[in-house]
Amino acid sequence: MGAGLSAAHQAYAASRELPVPKTFKQAMAGTEKAQWEEACQQEIAVHMENGTWQLVELPHGHTPVGLRWVFHIKRTADGSIEQYKACLVAQGFSQQPGWDYYGTLLSRMLHSAGHAPSGKKSDI
Repeated sequence: MGAGLSAAHQAYAASRELPVPKTFKQAMAGTEKAQWEEACQQEIAVHMENGTWQLVELPHGHTPVGLRWVFHIKRTADGSIEQYKACLVAQGFSQQPGWDYYGTLLSRMLHSAGHAPSGKKSDI
């Protein structure tokens, strides 16, 4: 592969052949299971340390907001793998304003900085 390419470019091209899983099930079934599992554990640990989630009793009559994992491979300039990244994200389309969240981060940041968005494109 890569006749005429430098060793760094050949390594980069070869690294692109490693597929990034689209689902948690794919990540746990692949050859890089241990790396993805470690990345998931790190993501959960960060959420726990930052207090961005807490385990609570689900109120009667409500369904939980769905979650999904997003995977990414961070690479160095020569294309070698630097880090396996996993992000746990909420499926926001199922959230209800005032119940699952109160405002958005942007609106809270603007209000706390003394700005009130008018809804115009220029405010964004």
